[in-house]
Amino acid sequence: MGFSELPLDNGRVDFALFSGRSRLDITLIEIKGADFNLTSQSSYGNINAKFNEARQQIGARLGYIYRHYEEFRQHMHRIRQRAQNGDATHNAFLGPISKLEVDPNKDVNIQYVVIGGRTVDDELESRLRHEFEISFNPRIRLESWDSWSRKLRRY
Repeated sequence: MGFSELPLDNGRVDFALFSGRSRLDITLIEIKGADFNLTSQSSYGNINAKFNEARQQIGARLGYIYRHYEEFRQHMHRIRQRAQNGDATHNAFLGPISKLEVDPNKDVNIQYVVIGGRTVDDELESRLRHEFEISFNPRIRLESWDSWSRKLRRY
């Protein structure tokens, strides 16, 4: 199930996806536009500054989650339950599996993704994305719109 503009602490997460069995998996997604390249225009080939902005946004949300984990966990399960009961809270979209079989008494798994920019040099940017991702704990997955769309399952 998906949610948009999910309030968290003093801000919002662009999108949140809830999935899983037994334990709730929560993927928090920050979206940046597609009107820039993944790498900056400098000769250093750095990640665009908009991704550092997204990392800071996620860092603020992560700090809140760690400081208030139990409150966060319970709140996410309440949101999940309301959506499963038909409440369109936070623009809830239930998807093909409308009732997640998760235990509200268990811990939740949290993942982070930032999507933005366009790919120009896939090999270079793959290395830069990898370096960006492994430099944070927990890991923040970084995707350009091109790399994200290539991973979507097509039928």
